[in-house]
Amino acid sequence: MKKFFLISIVASLGFGLLGCGGDGAQLGTTGTLSFNLVDAPLSNVLELNITFDRVEAHLDGQWIEIAEPGIRLNLLDLTREAAPLGSAGVPLGTYTQVRLFVSDVQVVDDQGTHDVTVPSGLQTGIKVNIDATVTGGDITTILLDFNVEKSLRRQGNGQYLLQPVILAVLEVLSGTVTGTVELLDEPVHGALITAIYTEGDNYPLGTEVNTSTTDEQGEFKVWALLEGTYQITVSYTDPDTSLEFSSVVEDVVVVRQTDVSLGVIVLE
Repeated sequence: MKKFFLISIVASLGFGLLGCGGDGAQLGTTGTLSFNLVDAPLSNVLELNITFDRVEAHLDGQWIEIAEPGIRLNLLDLTREAAPLGSAGVPLGTYTQVRLFVSDVQVVDDQGTHDVTVPSGLQTGIKVNIDATVTGGDITTILLDFNVEKSLRRQGNGQYLLQPVILAVLEVLSGTVTGTVELLDEPVHGALITAIYTEGDNYPLGTEVNTSTTDEQGEFKVWALLEGTYQITVSYTDPDTSLEFSSVVEDVVVVRQTDVSLGVIVLE
């Protein structure tokens, strides 16, 4: 079966992305559905701490509880390894949405600690559309990439607004791209990495599938990329001089469950 996903947009408005789960024999009356969470660093934020209170998945008009994790995560710690959000035995079928109930969201930056506004997220949950088929005897794991770079906005009063943008894929079908960005032989912190789909049938060609940013060592990891060929673009604006730098890597072939290392990318 073809696997197809789209990037989610502002999750609080109920939009998201689509994906198709795998085929499989109906070996029992329940299967396992699990969720893992990843993120990327931000250059101007030290921590983004969120308490996840409950995870639910939608099947045939009803919400099924996956977990009540009650865990507090700094999303900016999830740049290299995924954090589990919950796993449960659930009825067989095609699940169309997940919602994350969160509370006590805070940002730590160089000015201190700030409470974060999450429109509707605390009351109705952060919703992400999926299309994942759970079959008997299988574990269906969905990777949620919480794109903080696109989600977090600092307002004129210095406070923060979180309008979640989350990319979701079946973990078994996705790969990653890693590398290091340098300028004048020095690592670049805060460069924007964009993965654009250029060949394959998982997305429309030209789709901006996902983004990431480099950490203090100049390293990056772009998660949740379905198979195909990508153009990886790197852009950076020097905060001291306002000079702009960029680089492009063409024909990056991503294979499921595999990391593609681009080595050192030199900005020009």
